[in-house]
Amino acid sequence: YSLCDFLSYDVLKENNKLHISQLIAKQLSIDNLDNALELVNNSYKMDDNSKAFIDDMREKYKYVISTQIVTQTDFTELGQAKIQMKKSWSKYNIQKFFDICAENNIGVLNLSSISNTNFKNVIDLSNVDVCSLINVIRQMDMHVGIDSVFGHIAGVFYVPNLILFGRNTAHWTISPDEKIKMHVSYVPFTRNLSLSNEKGDINAITPEIVWNKMMNLIANP
Repeated sequence: YSLCDFLSYDVLKENNKLHISQLIAKQLSIDNLDNALELVNNSYKMDDNSKAFIDDMREKYKYVISTQIVTQTDFTELGQAKIQMKKSWSKYNIQKFFDICAENNIGVLNLSSISNTNFKNVIDLSNVDVCSLINVIRQMDMHVGIDSVFGHIAGVFYVPNLILFGRNTAHWTISPDEKIKMHVSYVPFTRNLSLSNEKGDINAITPEIVWNKMMNLIANP
């Protein structure tokens, strides 16, 4: 478990830790989770059109990555409290990161809508359906995203994934009154590197940091 993050089913006892996937496996009566992931990989049909599309991009770029670094739903409700999760990266950071990618011949498939922007090396795929989304992510060299389902899709298909956290981190979330750290985590199960900072500010994670971590993860998946 040294490379895994955990879900604690008792938020008051830090030692009671299970990965969320273990709980799901128990519900589905799956004894060997690694075998279950292999079964998903082997049984899922690859879409020929999306594969051809990605192959064309590989002819043009050194690496092809997918991104989801903003969200339109940045609030969640816990009881009577409405909490801003602070998940989205700023447009400045997004622009800077995409510029670095362009300078280094990295093609980007953006999976979440970013308004009023135009990036020369970025193709917008924010309106694709779920099946197409899975087909795209599983063919990537890397997925860079926020705390969202996109990273989990990458993890299921063993695609290296770099996740940026805002208000929460990979290891805990904050209670509505911001007084208690609850040890609850839902990070991708495989090939994940999670980034966060002590203040819960996703924009303190600079594009340069993300770039360096991403290239290290691509080189050592």
